[in-house]
Amino acid sequence: MQLAKAIGGWLLLAIGFVILLLPGPLGWPGLPVMGAGAILVLSASAKARRWFVEAAREEPKMFGRLRNWIRTRRRKQFANRGTQAR
Repeated sequence: MQLAKAIGGWLLLAIGFVILLLPGPLGWPGLPVMGAGAILVLSASAKARRWFVEAAREEPKMFGRLRNWIRTRRRKQFANRGTQAR
């Protein structure tokens, strides 16, 4: 499952990059596609996560909002686990 997520993420990144190269306003839809691919790759690959954390520490303005969004999402995810019926 993790391998499929990583491969799918890399494919989305590649497709998004190709779409981004289109001229004019046709290229903008490539950004959300690349974002979805990056999310899949980061959720499936420990090496990619490590690179992301190192890059986020070097460039906090660029990665800060995304890192905060991931952190709050994860906190909500773990907070909901305790309230589920067993």
